Amino acid sequence: MQYVDGGNATRLPAFELITGATPFTADDPLALIDAHLHLPPPEVSRQIAWLPRLFDMVIARAIAKDPDRRYPSCTERVRQLTDVVRWSAQNT
Repeated sequence: MQYVDGGNATRLPAFELITGATPFTADDPLALIDAHLHLPPPEVSRQIAWLPRLFDMVIARAIAKDPDRRYPSCTERVRQLTDVVRWSAQNT
């Protein structure tokens, strides 16, 4: 069985739930769209001490601009995020 990626509806809320912020901000809607299309995701591990660098890598893959670079399923994405957060909690 093949699963369809849930798109931003499932990728961005994971970022927001863990960090308390959206990955991109802008003063107007067009600048926000431009940020989503062209900027790399922020490296939140530099701002949130308990998050490992691996979290940045998982998020970068989850919200990659190129769909072929994203996780093949929502299940795999959630598994990776869970593993990273669990590892961080055990090693903090």
